[in-house]
Amino acid sequence: VCSSDLMHLVKSFVESLPAHIRSATTLRPKAASPGKPARIQMSDFASHRLSVPVSDGSLTLQEELARSRLALVLYNETTLPINLSIDFPTIALWQSSLTRLNETAAPIYEQLSKVGILHYEPTTCAMHLRSIWDDVNGWWNEAHVGRTRRRMAEMLARRCDRDRKSTRLN
Repeated sequence: VCSSDLMHLVKSFVESLPAHIRSATTLRPKAASPGKPARIQMSDFASHRLSVPVSDGSLTLQEELARSRLALVLYNETTLPINLSIDFPTIALWQSSLTRLNETAAPIYEQLSKVGILHYEPTTCAMHLRSIWDDVNGWWNEAHVGRTRRRMAEMLARRCDRDRKSTRLN
């Protein structure tokens, strides 16, 4: 994923949010690791002067989630299935031309899109976020959303009972 394409997606999303949601939204860039460069660097956020807070990486993911109402995932990797498996409200915003899905996964991702978890356009993602902002948990726990996210978690992030006890966010 080209960082400029991803930055354009993020910027379009942020600019589509009303001020009260922007101020309560923290962007947390993916940290780089050996063999996996970060898609957007902290300096990219600074140079685009986005009107949202950006995490400096001083908190762990668990600490960030504990302070959050929901997570927004910007790329197709393990973060989405992990968040679904720990039952944390999550929305994904991906650029469809840059997201590859295999035949097995495509139908479940289509279902994620139908229930409002997965979005391919920044403005529709922002509209969805505005519509659920006052009751994120109500949306997250709607029957059709719950069935879809549990199916996704079962398919891509299966865990044993021992793992469930050790990954709780308390």
